[in-house]
Amino acid sequence: MSPFTHSGLIRSLIDSQSRDPRNGIIDRSNPWDPIAAFRPMILAAKSSGALCIPQISFPGRQAGLEQTSLPLSASDVQLAPSMGKSYGVPRAMTLAEIEDLTERFAWAAEVLWKAGADGCQVHASHGYSFSQFMAPRTNKRTDQVSSCRRTGYERSLRSKRQFGGSFENRTRLLQAVVERIAKRVPPGEFIISVKLNCQDCES
Repeated sequence: MSPFTHSGLIRSLIDSQSRDPRNGIIDRSNPWDPIAAFRPMILAAKSSGALCIPQISFPGRQAGLEQTSLPLSASDVQLAPSMGKSYGVPRAMTLAEIEDLTERFAWAAEVLWKAGADGCQVHASHGYSFSQFMAPRTNKRTDQVSSCRRTGYERSLRSKRQFGGSFENRTRLLQAVVERIAKRVPPGEFIISVKLNCQDCES
């Protein structure tokens, strides 16, 4: 079973961890058809001519103890209790889990497109998972690829697997998710937006 089944994936439209009734859930592990499930809501939202652009997110370390005691994050930096909630000590995601998360975001966006949504908003602010990767205070990763290969291609591949340290590395996950989504939906027919809080990237 994927760790995301119990560590939350995509608030508003993918949140298999919280089971919060205020949020919809799109999880590849669920047995039901998410396209059929979400199409009526999306069509209702668009019934008066508005665009429907659902937000997709992953809470990472911001999943409360009532949801999971083993949250996943960029690093093992625990979130202090706040607003009446306490949080578990997060575990730094492995490279395989980062790839899985990237694919799950892309899969969720594709589900929304097939269900009739006009686009999606990737939630990359307010301390959620992408913020945890972008902010130096929560991203303490020192990803290393145990290889001495020296070809240009291999150096490029090694660089693309690093998610900590420089600003480029810390934003790599968000960039990868947006690029993966773009490959799964028709160009020019599905809006891909990102919600950013610039302070999260710098502090």
